[in-house]
Amino acid sequence: MVELVVLACLIAKPSYCQGFNIPFQATNMNQCVWQAQIHAAEWSAGHPGWLIRKFTCRLPSA
Repeated sequence: MVELVVLACLIAKPSYCQGFNIPFQATNMNQCVWQAQIHAAEWSAGHPGWLIRKFTCRLPSA
């Protein structure tokens, strides 16, 4: 499994940013990178008070 890591900031307070780790059922990193933008957009739609600054794929920490 791979996770999508999203760095997002509050729209009301842009200086407050937080990282979110989203489990992603990708079989490899290439698949995650290929679909990351779609999943980031879905996350953004469910979190309207946040603005995504960047996102990346990584293997989950042990």
